[in-house]
Amino acid sequence: MKQFNTTAVCIPSKHYMVDLSERVKEIKKLVDAGKYFTINRARQYGKTTTLSALRKALEKTYDVASISFEKISSAGFATEESFVKALQAEKRKICRKWQIFLSFSAVYCLSCTAFPIRSTVCT
Repeated sequence: MKQFNTTAVCIPSKHYMVDLSERVKEIKKLVDAGKYFTINRARQYGKTTTLSALRKALEKTYDVASISFEKISSAGFATEESFVKALQAEKRKICRKWQIFLSFSAVYCLSCTAFPIRSTVCT
């Protein structure tokens, strides 16, 4: 039985939710064109759910890595230098997991938690 979800990512088979397919198609066009985009809305608007759906759509064409900024402490956002160090730490976690070298110059979208990479080995 479906229910309303207000605490985490919505799962279509478990939760009532808005159809995101058209929104995801539009965002995928931006990604395919190498464009940057942002998703910024109030809490409980569906940002994480949209990014989850986008990740699933992009996985058909791209290798997708996810970075969460939630685990970066407020100190990590204090200065540009501390943010870069925190971001580099997240990048190292992905590289260890995938056993790859990842250059952020190969990243198409840093303003979201899911971003496409053209190949699993990026230089």
